[in-house]
Amino acid sequence: MPFYSFFKGIFTQKTTYYYQRKVVKKNMLIVVAKPEDEAEFFLPVIDYMKRFNHIYILAISNGSQDGNGKQKEKEFAASCKLLGIEDYAVYDEPDLQFGEKEFWESDRVADVITKHLTSRQGEGEIDFIITYDANGQTYHPNRMAVHRGISKVFEDRKFTLDVMTLRTVGKCKRYSAYFDCQNVMYDTMNYFKIFPNAAIKARGCYSTSNKSRNILKAIFCRYTYLNDLEHFTHTPEKYGEKKKEEVKQSDQKEIKE
Repeated sequence: MPFYSFFKGIFTQKTTYYYQRKVVKKNMLIVVAKPEDEAEFFLPVIDYMKRFNHIYILAISNGSQDGNGKQKEKEFAASCKLLGIEDYAVYDEPDLQFGEKEFWESDRVADVITKHLTSRQGEGEIDFIITYDANGQTYHPNRMAVHRGISKVFEDRKFTLDVMTLRTVGKCKRYSAYFDCQNVMYDTMNYFKIFPNAAIKARGCYSTSNKSRNILKAIFCRYTYLNDLEHFTHTPEKYGEKKKEEVKQSDQKEIKE
């Protein structure tokens, strides 16, 4: 079973890229709730996308706990540099402190995202955002708020951009390592890493977290090996696809004929 899952993962990695949407030469913003999430959840998509696109990472908070926020900011910088990401930013706002009991207003998160996107207008204008899905990977309220805030920005259409959201799975699958690669869905954008080396090194930058636990989570976490994301766009014609209205009109025409 382990060998089957491993080789199925390799096979799936080599074949899925041929049929999914090609995303190249974009300015991509990966939005996380706090430092360390980039290493815990998004490594496969970062590793693939940075080859063909320019990647920025934005943390909505510095993840401060017990006053260690400034140290986490330094660790975040080290992690990003290790991953080959030179453009990154961390916000530290009083009303956006990370924690289970900290409530983030969706509009407030949307304001932060809008401010950051506006500052990037021009040559480095963001045209792609990658973040959590509605369940926030761990059902954490702050991560879910990030999703809602970005959804609001996307629906407002003030900026011309696409959004990709990382699919949440149950806790058992979350720590199934690469075994879940055999269950990948072909209607999502799928990105893979076969070995956990990068995750172990990136999470090793965070000395404020438990080192042994970080290594174990890096080895066994599904997101170390597989990122399957849903892609949302207002302009599917960019990818050679029809808009929903055009598909509906085409279907109605076929029915009449």
